[in-house]
Amino acid sequence: MTNINKVKQALDAFFEDGIQVLALKGSWGIGKTHFWQEYINGKKKQKALKQTAYSYVSLFGLNNLLELKEKIFQNGDPLKSELEVENEFKKVAKENNKLYKYAPWIKDLKEGINSKVSFLGRFTKFSKELPYLKQIAPLISTAEYGLVKNYIICFDDIERKGSTLSIKELMGLVDELSIQKNCKIILIFTAVPLKNKKYL
Repeated sequence: MTNINKVKQALDAFFEDGIQVLALKGSWGIGKTHFWQEYINGKKKQKALKQTAYSYVSLFGLNNLLELKEKIFQNGDPLKSELEVENEFKKVAKENNKLYKYAPWIKDLKEGINSKVSFLGRFTKFSKELPYLKQIAPLISTAEYGLVKNYIICFDDIERKGSTLSIKELMGLVDELSIQKNCKIILIFTAVPLKNKKYL
């Protein structure tokens, strides 16, 4: 069995059992990200994934947890139908906080949107460009992150994160997402020599 087949076998097992976090690491330029994208796209075409959405987040230049949390929702690509995603959101919102019922954008998520388009973060992306909504942008971001549950999340370029985002903070978020939010987490990073560990 080739190394690639072994990795595919490990990923298949990752999605089939109770493991929540898996790391893909290796030397720079060997094609880790390309391999992962080919794999996950194949799974999506086969409709073999049970999660609500898939989110790919590059940590390149990200400097804090707020930015990172926003990206998770904004980059979300639905893995279920519009109706199923909407029902999942309503269920999570009801479980998390009764205040979500005052956010009408949750109820209107499916209007005019094709389920094959990445739409989960569209509201936040455009609302932050409007002056009268900028003041409530942090509240919107918090509400959106609250809806992140049962996702597949790929964190890539970990070694290229911003200097003010610590590995400890990232691992704390990974722990929260995997345990409290039932997310499957893939971590992709270049193996950094020990002498350069300060960059992590």
